[in-house]
Amino acid sequence: YSNGTTTSETGSSVTAEADGTITVTNKKQPETTSIVVKKVWGNGTDGHPDSITFDLYQLVSGETLTDDKQPFLPNLTVKSQGNESSNNGDYTITYGDWETTISNLPAEDPSGNAYPNYVVETAPTGYQGSYSNGSAPSEIGSSVTAGANGTITITNTKTTTPSGTSLTVEKEWEGV
Repeated sequence: YSNGTTTSETGSSVTAEADGTITVTNKKQPETTSIVVKKVWGNGTDGHPDSITFDLYQLVSGETLTDDKQPFLPNLTVKSQGNESSNNGDYTITYGDWETTISNLPAEDPSGNAYPNYVVETAPTGYQGSYSNGSAPSEIGSSVTAGANGTITITNTKTTTPSGTSLTVEKEWEGV
């Protein structure tokens, strides 16, 4: 080496000084994680959409999911049939049958705390969604994180309108 710095792909650098001293500096690579989003249809497999859309949120420790929070990765899908992968340069998204895996996600916030990963589905018309990570389900996506197994299951159940439901409207005119 001559007097200068060389940086490797892993973030390590080697510096050779004029006096012959060589300094090796190692940079810790960020930890990564994966999550799996599974789709289950609560009342049969007939007549439901071929895919659903969801947003992935990563929150800094102590932060809560609010309506104005922007998704970390928006507009992801779970498809009825899949055997493909996409890579946007940072993350790999793999689609299976009613299952989507997002890999290479940052595992920790800048302070070294584990990111809680949440998903929020855009529920198909006529369906009510619930979320589970292997524990008790919730109808609120922001209350269920990808647990130790890294999986969130979204279950949709078709909503029904009770038969015989009616609405009576009466119009009253004032000043007529």
